[in-house]
Amino acid sequence: MTFALIAGALTPEVRGCLERDFGWRLVTLPDIRGTIPLDGSAFDPRSVEAMVVEAQPVTAETFSAMPNLRVLACLRGDPVNVDLEAATSHGVAVLCTPGRNRESVADFVLGLLLSVTRHIAVGHHLIMSRELTEDPEVAARRGPRRDVIWRPADPSRPLPYDIFRGPELTSLCLGIIGFGEIGRRVSEKARALEMTVLVHDPWVAGVEIEAVGAGAVELGELLARSDVVSLHARSLGPPIIGEAELASMKRGSYLINTSRANQIDYEAMARALRSGQLAGAGLDVFPDEPLSSSSELLELPNVTLTPHLAGASTNVVEHQSALLVEGLTALAEGSDALRRRTVKNPEVLEAR
Repeated sequence: MTFALIAGALTPEVRGCLERDFGWRLVTLPDIRGTIPLDGSAFDPRSVEAMVVEAQPVTAETFSAMPNLRVLACLRGDPVNVDLEAATSHGVAVLCTPGRNRESVADFVLGLLLSVTRHIAVGHHLIMSRELTEDPEVAARRGPRRDVIWRPADPSRPLPYDIFRGPELTSLCLGIIGFGEIGRRVSEKARALEMTVLVHDPWVAGVEIEAVGAGAVELGELLARSDVVSLHARSLGPPIIGEAELASMKRGSYLINTSRANQIDYEAMARALRSGQLAGAGLDVFPDEPLSSSSELLELPNVTLTPHLAGASTNVVEHQSALLVEGLTALAEGSDALRRRTVKNPEVLEAR
């Protein structure tokens, strides 16, 4: 019987599978959003042989406190919260669940795309803030109306129908930077909506990109041709989209980021949004989260801002649970293809 600490959300079916098929004795932390306690008050760290986490930091101290730990499963596409070097030095195989939220994020990207190009969030905000509504007395004086246009009683005020027009999806070229699990799914969904899709990813063969009906191009060409650019890269280096890249984009184009905030120079983007170089942006990630109430983004009328929600679908727990079982099965059966996909430090397996 393997003592397994569970600090992540799993379906009841998969919890039963871990107990029945893998011989795990599950101990679940009551607060899966907190840090892993190592003081022995909730469990004996020395007895833990397997552990499942989500976003909790797993550090060298964690591995030192758990000398019998052999498998760590992180329910994320990339275990950025895990000290991989420390895991490897302690002989702990680290699994992840790549693609667990690809459907969720891809759907969300399309939602942001529609919101910024068709002014959905802006229109909602202006109605809710009463800027597009009228006093009851004005409506009463006007009496019944037979037309279906949102027409202010004051003829000097603009018609929302005129000032909030936007392009249809089939007329747009979507540029996708990064062709991993999520970028690929965004490409497939956009092509299903009859959008033109361009992809830049220097690590993926052009034939693989073209297989989904997209065009494989260099970054400069993608920026110059795209009406909407969506980021799905995982680089930890300098921003992919900075001042020069923003200047090379079509004037009046749109930018969407559901990936990582470091992919974009946010200050340069704000300037481009003010100048009209960018017509709008849909942003789900930010350099500092939660977003500061003094952020300049809050002063911009042409942005849709969401609080890191792209991966928050009600189906993600099902996906990550199934992927966890796949990874553990591959680890137990020695499936090389699956192990390469889910084990982040395969050198640990070679040393066993």
